[in-house]
Order: sequence, then structure tokens, then C-alpha cells
Amino acid sequence: MTEKNATDNTREIALRFLAYRDRTSAEVLAHLTGKGIDRAAADAAVAGLLDSEYSKEDELAAAKDQAEKSLAQKGETGAPTKNDLARVSRRLAAQGFSTDIIYRIIGDLTRNYS
Repeated sequence: MTEKNATDNTREIALRFLAYRDRTSAEVLAHLTGKGIDRAAADAAVAGLLDSEYSKEDELAAAKDQAEKSLAQKGETGAPTKNDLARVSRRLAAQGFSTDIIYRIIGDLTRNYS
């Protein structure tokens, strides 16, 4: 594996770990080193995460992906119920998405099934 691929892989592991909830730098470092990633690579990945910013489009795409996963876990097809939308809203809020992103996702879900 090339150094760039190893760095990208380390970053992806850290992002997946952060997808569930906000974590401290120490928690991310402990998770990465617990996965067998050397400390220097883990430090570089954490430093890169704190310095990066996601665009609004990236945040919206990530929220949409999480909303779709949440709805798919229920296993039913068709229009989401009010309870489904409330569950998606809570999940997105717990993952740290902003209120405006959550409202936009819920609005899109509502329009898609109207």
C-alpha cells in the first residue's frame, strides 16, 4: 500500500468513527492506534481532520446518506411516516448535523414521497 493510500485509509477509518458522534482528538487517536495504525499516521490523520472543512454540499450529501441508511434499517418501503421522519431527525441531530441541513433533508424526503 502506498503512503497516500495508507493516509487515505487512516482518514476514512477516523471519519467512520466520527460519523456516529463527536469525539475528542484523544478518542480518535486511541481508536486509530487500537486498530494497529502507527502513532505518526494517526497524529497526521487527526491533524488533517481538524484542519479540514466540509462544504455545505458535502455535509448535505453525508446527511442524505445517513438519512437513507436510517430509513433502510426499518426495512419497509414506501413513504416514511411521521415517526420515521422524527427518528431520522433525531439521528441526524445526534450525529451533529445542523438544524438547517436536517430540515432540508426532511423536506426532501417528504417531497420525494408526495
